[in-house]
Amino acid sequence: MAVVFETAAALTHTMIDEPNRLKFHIQPPVGLLNDPNGLVQHHGVFHVFYQWNPWSCEHKNKTWNHLTTTNFIDFQQQDVALLPTDWYDKNGCYSGSAFIKDDHVHLFYTGNVKDEAGNRQAYQCLARVQADQSVEKLGVVIDDCEIPEGYTRHFRDPKIWFDQETQQWVTILGAQTCQEQGTVLLFTSRDAMKWAFHGELQTKYTRQFGYMWECPDLLTVDNQDVLIFSPQGVEQQGMEYANIYQSGYLLGSFDLPTARLQHGTFRELDRGFEFYAPQTFTDESGRVILLAWMGLPEEEAQPTCEAGWVHALTVPRHLTIRDGILCQQPIRELQALRKTALQEQVLPSGHSEHTVSDCYELQLTWDTLPTTGTCTLAFDHEHTLELDFNQKLATLRRTGAYLPGIRQCQLEETTNLTLTILKDTSSVEIFLQDGRNVFTARTFHEHRPTILTVELAAIAATIAYCELGAMTITHTEKGKK
Repeated sequence: MAVVFETAAALTHTMIDEPNRLKFHIQPPVGLLNDPNGLVQHHGVFHVFYQWNPWSCEHKNKTWNHLTTTNFIDFQQQDVALLPTDWYDKNGCYSGSAFIKDDHVHLFYTGNVKDEAGNRQAYQCLARVQADQSVEKLGVVIDDCEIPEGYTRHFRDPKIWFDQETQQWVTILGAQTCQEQGTVLLFTSRDAMKWAFHGELQTKYTRQFGYMWECPDLLTVDNQDVLIFSPQGVEQQGMEYANIYQSGYLLGSFDLPTARLQHGTFRELDRGFEFYAPQTFTDESGRVILLAWMGLPEEEAQPTCEAGWVHALTVPRHLTIRDGILCQQPIRELQALRKTALQEQVLPSGHSEHTVSDCYELQLTWDTLPTTGTCTLAFDHEHTLELDFNQKLATLRRTGAYLPGIRQCQLEETTNLTLTILKDTSSVEIFLQDGRNVFTARTFHEHRPTILTVELAAIAATIAYCELGAMTITHTEKGKK
């Protein structure tokens, strides 16, 4: 297996040069990227792991790649953290989370095993990150046979935390009942090594909302409990649930002894085309940060596959709660990407064109929320954003060869409207009304646009613009494993 490890490590030095490579997003050197994993900060250093198949653009041979940073601008590429080299993870080191114990970062992940007939087994596994950033596997801590009766082997994506009140570790896992209903299971432990089944999480949606719940995440934001998960098999309802799979949250109050979450209505985290498997962590200042996969399962035929790579992560997003809504905003560290200060000007009603780069930040602000009129922004050859103030409706429209369509949401009833766009070479992230709604999409085209077109049939707005630079990744030279 040493040859496999050295091959994967060597591939981290391979950076493809092609027009759709992103400037300030985490992307694979080669191959396929999907879920963000193991997000944690330790002694001031942020650790970002992600699912990675370095050998092809297919969903197999999953490893965990490992980046570290102190500012989310300048990254160090570490050795590949996890490889499918053991009996309990031979078909893939699947998603999981990270935690700090005994002054070490630990990784909690799902080992995927399939027999010749394709039957699945799932093992929850532990690993420890050493001081030199190498990773030591500690083996299986929740065996496949410990899955309670009534559930299938679709049992994965552990998210772990320490409960101060009960002084024990708690993990939740995405699961599926034998009736093919999605749910979440809880396990508890005194030492994070020996685990006991605690129960099935009780919500109004449990067993009634899709056939599988992936990547569950139970966290606290502004003193409110939040359950984030990605249900599969939810049918579209009007402008809701338009993607093949969804990611969203329930906001409420969690009680560990009864494994019950009192909550409101499920709300999607992102209304765009490419967003899945979000994961959060709380940094050392108490700030809650989210990253997600800028892609979707089973939608892999992106133009970059021909160049040997596919997918990326979203920018890190700071989570807060306003008016009962989980809001997302780009973390403040990303302001260091600005090449100049934001240049503001008053934008009158009518047609205007603005020269832009292929990587920029744009803000559009109305002091009061318009009650009539529209605003349309054409920011590349494939995407337009339309704001209809009469119907209080936002529409992201995509044309072109790759998954054309529309994604929509209602504008929130607030006193003002702020629109922030982060445009990278082949992605766009749109934050509406201080992040109450977000649209994320990949955009592929041969020629970069240099003109941003704005059609404003509403009251005047303030537009602010600046060009954005690139993040850096430095490869750490180490001895062979």
